[in-house]
Order: sequence, then C-alpha cells, then structure tokens
Amino acid sequence: MHLFIIFSVGFAAGAINTLASGGTALTLPILMALGFPGHMANASNRIGLLVSAITRVTVFQRAGKIDWAHTWKLSVPMALGAFTGALFEHQIPESSMRWVIFAGVLLTLVLVGFGGKRFLDVKQPAQPDLRISKLGVFFLIGIWAGFLAVDSGGMALWAIVVLVGIETVKANALKGVLTLITSLISVITMGFEHQIDWELGIMLAAGSMIGSWIAAKFAVTEGARVWIFRLLMIMLTGEALWILLSVIQ
Repeated sequence: MHLFIIFSVGFAAGAINTLASGGTALTLPILMALGFPGHMANASNRIGLLVSAITRVTVFQRAGKIDWAHTWKLSVPMALGAFTGALFEHQIPESSMRWVIFAGVLLTLVLVGFGGKRFLDVKQPAQPDLRISKLGVFFLIGIWAGFLAVDSGGMALWAIVVLVGIETVKANALKGVLTLITSLISVITMGFEHQIDWELGIMLAAGSMIGSWIAAKFAVTEGARVWIFRLLMIMLTGEALWILLSVIQ
C-alpha cells in the first residue's frame, strides 16, 4: 500500500513540478506522515526530482524550447549554490523543518504574485539581462534548491521571467534544465552521505517520470503560460496555508 501511495505522490509531484512548482511541498509531508524521517525523505525525494527533470528536459528539447546559450550561464551559479546547500542540509533540526519550508513558500508566493504581469507577457527583451547581480540571485536559489528544494523551481522560474526577462514557456523549459543540474548535485552529495533510501527514491522516480512526461506535452504549447502562472499561484497559496495550519496544530 505504501508503495502505491509513494508512486502516486511521485506522479502528482512530477506533473506539478513540470507545469509550475510545488511538488516537493506535496511529497515531503506525505513521506514524513508515512513514517520516513525528514532528512531521509528530503534526500530520497531528490531521485524523483532528478528523473522528473530529465524527462521534461527531453520533451522540451524535442520541442525546441530550450535556449542553451543562456541556460549554461545560469547553470554555473545554480550549481555552486546547490552544492553549498546540499552540504548543510542535515544541519537543520527536523522540528524546525516545517517553519523553514513555510518561509520559503511564502517568499516565493510574494515574488510570483508581484511578478504576475511579466509571467503573462508574450514579449521579452531583445537580450536577457544576465548581469552579475542577477546571477548572484541564482546562486542563492541554488543554495535553497540544494538545501530543501521546496519551490526552488518556482523561485528559479520567477527569477528567469522577472529578473532575466525570458518569456514564461521558454523560462519553464530553462527551469527544467536548472532543476536537473541542482537535483543531480544533491543526489551525488546526499548519496555519499548515505541519506537516501533508494527503494523509496526509485518508486518516487517511477511516478515522477510518467507525471512529468504527460505534463510536459502540454507545457510546451504557447497557451501554457497562463496555466503555468495560475497553477503556480494556486500551489503556492495552498502550500502556505496547509503548512501554516500543520505547524499551528
């Protein structure tokens, strides 16, 4: 029964992460409710994130939505940040984990909400803004991605759309590549520290792969930008309320 639940959670998380962000805020509480320790759930979840990212990047690449020239420039600070965050993941007390997740979700919700107009805009600048100050933001997002990963995709999507100036559909594809890189770094780092339950991670990955593939087919269409923004706002709002209620109780 647990394996079916884990597979189903992986499926839902893969679809949500492909279309917007927030899958990890779904998987972590459920895995912890099933009895998995917080740090093990967080580490094992990275297997699902990695496989999900590989799946959707494959679909995005075939659809010609990935701008690799800009992707590599953003990948370096994200990768460095992810490595840093993954090294310190085990330092957070499990009793504080929900509050830390809530703070990250709330910050992402505010950022995306204020950047809503940019998310729905079809146009983009002739040249994306890749100044050092903007790249520094991606380093900080990378730290969060390596640390907990909750809504790091939403943070990255916001930064790509609002700060860099890439339109939403292409930005979502680029986010997929960045998620792949940060997830790979996290899996390697946490694997060496023996934090990963591989049976759990593989079952999550199986569900995530199917969910991501189905959602990515829709995410590459031009009309997806409205639904990407709507789903992102719905997920972030729901996450913030659900986590806050669970902490208060």
